[in-house]
Amino acid sequence: MVQSWFMSIRKIMSLSLGGKTALVTGVTGHIGKAVVKGLVEAECYVIGTDRFPRYSVDDLFEELQLTSGENMTYIACDLTLTEDIEKLFKAIDKERPDGMDIFINAAASFSFGSLIEDISLEQWKREVSINLTAAFMITQYILHKMKKKGWGRIVYVSSQLGLKAIPKAAAYITTKAGLCGLTRAVSVETAENGITVNAVCPGPREGDRICTDIFTNKKIASFIMYLCSSGADNMTGTSTSIDGGLNAT
Repeated sequence: MVQSWFMSIRKIMSLSLGGKTALVTGVTGHIGKAVVKGLVEAECYVIGTDRFPRYSVDDLFEELQLTSGENMTYIACDLTLTEDIEKLFKAIDKERPDGMDIFINAAASFSFGSLIEDISLEQWKREVSINLTAAFMITQYILHKMKKKGWGRIVYVSSQLGLKAIPKAAAYITTKAGLCGLTRAVSVETAENGITVNAVCPGPREGDRICTDIFTNKKIASFIMYLCSSGADNMTGTSTSIDGGLNAT
């Protein structure tokens, strides 16, 4: 029964994502990489971006068994630079004039260990730029064509620290909480356009959890893909914890 249900979900995801085009940021990170692999397996074309030059990510294509231009295009972009983000938009317009069907924001910058009074303004601005401002700018850009299509999926990768706090991580916590707020704000403005907007909040990969199953990036990516599928048509404005029950007790 469970296996049959799981296969049905996989079928829904595959059928509803085939032929779609997705923009994924942070593709060299663990979650971003897993998302790209899942999307390509579901026959979704991916435009991936990260800060590294194209020649330095050949191992990514090799690891995921991708062919540049066939099932994925990589565009280097420093998300701390407004001019780089604008160049990304121009490159996407040239590559896919009809726009994106899916946007998955998996890029992240994090630094821990400093009390709020010891965080430099440069460090603060960097984390805000990558974790929040870039997501805002890309969302603005993709929504115009998504609304014309009457369909779209946006998923922000936030964090458990977007929902709770620990000491010495103020910049990261603030930006990840901001993503959860952005999720709600965009969702109420786009629901009538057939667009869903959700955030996932992964927890730490180790420690005591109710769920004893291995907590992997692949499983996080699978849930992200579910949010992009027709099976999640009625889910929008949510920030979902993926923490193995860590915060249940």
